Amino acid sequence: MKIKNIFITGGSGKIGRSLLPELVSAGYHIMALEFDDPIECKGVETIKGDIRDPQLAKKALQDMDAVIHLSNCKENRDLFMETNIHGTFYLLDEAKNCGHIKQFIQAGSDARAGIFYYPHPFPIDETSPHMAYPGYYAFSKVLEEVMCEQYMIQHQLPITILRFSWVQDEDDFLNHITLREPNFGVPIWKESAIRVFHLALSSI
Repeated sequence: MKIKNIFITGGSGKIGRSLLPELVSAGYHIMALEFDDPIECKGVETIKGDIRDPQLAKKALQDMDAVIHLSNCKENRDLFMETNIHGTFYLLDEAKNCGHIKQFIQAGSDARAGIFYYPHPFPIDETSPHMAYPGYYAFSKVLEEVMCEQYMIQHQLPITILRFSWVQDEDDFLNHITLREPNFGVPIWKESAIRVFHLALSSI
């Protein structure tokens, strides 16, 4: 399988910022979607646009061999469906229609398994059921995976889903353990911590 040209969304995010220079140094030609934040990586070609635009995918995938889809929005009720679900659908459907995408890599999440929220007496693997913890982000990760699964089954689209866990950047971990913003979405860890303190105090 010869892959030369890769279209990537979410290139200015935590994972994207580290991934782009690695892909360039490995010799790939990268076309990155530039939305709000500028893509600052030497050797990367950019295309301005919005993942919610139904016409973007056709334009972006025209000469691509592969897609790496990293972009998403978190706990935003007004935007998550258009961004995470429709945006992913547009890319998947164009990858199917154009017929020349050799690999589609989808950024998944352990949120779809309710990690740290539900008990998991057995190791979590590829066969574990979808059981997202409450929240729009985790819900969207289940829907994205189901779409990917169906495009693999119905259209034999070559898709790899990478289920990321907590991705730390700069002061994220410090903010997390000190209960400051930005948090990691739902569950709201500050609320959980307060409940734990109340339970501990009530048992004294």
